[in-house]
Amino acid sequence: MSQSRSIFTLVLLALLLPSCDKLGGSGGNARSQDGRIQLHLPSGWSEAQLPGSIGKIQAKATFKDAYCSVISESKQDLKHNSIQDYARSILAIEVGKAKLKDRTVSDAKDLKVGDYPAVQYEVRGTVNNINVVYVKTFIETPTRWNQVLCWSTPSKVDNARGDFQAIYESFKELPAGAK
Repeated sequence: MSQSRSIFTLVLLALLLPSCDKLGGSGGNARSQDGRIQLHLPSGWSEAQLPGSIGKIQAKATFKDAYCSVISESKQDLKHNSIQDYARSILAIEVGKAKLKDRTVSDAKDLKVGDYPAVQYEVRGTVNNINVVYVKTFIETPTRWNQVLCWSTPSKVDNARGDFQAIYESFKELPAGAK
């Protein structure tokens, strides 16, 4: 290949690569509409409306068949003694809804997300004949009870675990009115 052709190819690649990232999801910060919570989406992830999700932040990975939803509730509205208590309460409510068949729940894993106490569970089961794996990270912040729910299928979850960890580790509660 001639030198001028090589230079042209390099220039063309430099121009096209940024747009390829946009097609695949550019990552970046995602913030709830009320401006109270934020997390960072890895490259390849983008905010999206997920059917049936009530999350304040919702996102999907373009090439990993992985999803994330963040639920955040005011501590003023709910009485719990700890993040472990909140997580057990939510998991018990989910059993009653029975949308997830053949449900199994891992033992609790205590974590810290930044300075916040957190607990994580892995929940497996079947929804509409699709096997799913949820990585549910419950995070207590000064004024909120939070759930960072990440999920995929069993064959793809290991490929998405690094992204799931990056997402829940980036979780932040923002000061009121921080838009």
